[in-house]
Amino acid sequence: MDTVDIVQWALLATGCAVAVGSLGVWLVNRARYATPAVPLPPALNPGLLQRDTDRHLPDQATPGMIGVLDDGRIGANDLLITLIDLAARGYLTISAPTNPDGHWRLTRTTKTADALRTFETALIETPFVAGDTRTLDSLLADDTVVDSAIAALQHDADTTGWFVPTAESHWGKIGGSLVLLGLVALATGIIIGMNTLPIPGITGGVLLTGSGLLIVTLAKMQHDRSEIGHAARQQLARYHDWLSALAAHQLLPDAASMLFNGNLAAALAFGMNVQFADVLDQAYARASGWGTTATLKIDHTWMPGADTPAAAVREAARFVAAGLVLAKRYAVS
Repeated sequence: MDTVDIVQWALLATGCAVAVGSLGVWLVNRARYATPAVPLPPALNPGLLQRDTDRHLPDQATPGMIGVLDDGRIGANDLLITLIDLAARGYLTISAPTNPDGHWRLTRTTKTADALRTFETALIETPFVAGDTRTLDSLLADDTVVDSAIAALQHDADTTGWFVPTAESHWGKIGGSLVLLGLVALATGIIIGMNTLPIPGITGGVLLTGSGLLIVTLAKMQHDRSEIGHAARQQLARYHDWLSALAAHQLLPDAASMLFNGNLAAALAFGMNVQFADVLDQAYARASGWGTTATLKIDHTWMPGADTPAAAVREAARFVAAGLVLAKRYAVS
């Protein structure tokens, strides 16, 4: 066996060894990076009043944080949803344009901004004082306000415990090195094997390259969500399911206003605004059929131009859509 044959078979042996080792490393770490099992909540005590968790966002979450909890990203939509939520909670009123080329206007109410999150405060305390009115256009064009709110939202999300800091993945570097080594081995096998059978060397190079690509996939499997974060995301999914199943008969007169204002912004964040408006229309139709329209009172005064709660939902959706257009114009991420 000459030197060329020795090199060829050495490349094959190296490729096989690395491939077997890489597969073992990949299998072990795939199990490590799998979504951790979240313990089930303790069994309910039937003798105590229980909070129906399916009807609520996860602890520490607001509608404006649904996006970052769901996919880890923050954008203009989160700020717009937060403005709707703040209006529904009594901190702002939102007036629709009176003509097609007009502006959406936000007016700060006199309600004090107590117990608000930092990013919520950044949106209504810095740009407003009580009674002030600003256009949505001018608000999104204000880099100081927007950048401060986005940074504060990221900070507030970081302090929830939903995420864990992640260092740069080493799997990408290891996998990339193996791919490079595999390409070199592949080229070597072809060059030295021109006058002989190059299959062993080529096979070794392919195995090394494939091993590198396999290892690189581990970098994508790494997640930065803590067990608390996984539990919160599961709670978010349960809340989503409850909200999507909301029916007109569930809007009882005594709780209808609270249900409407407490869930509207989340419905917008989930893209359920049409369904949410339809439920309100049905609820009012049912109440009218019973001759008890006056008993189903839902406060939507924060959207002065809307004559019904369903209309307020549709106007809120228009507000968000208009805001996204403006955000794109002003390069708000």
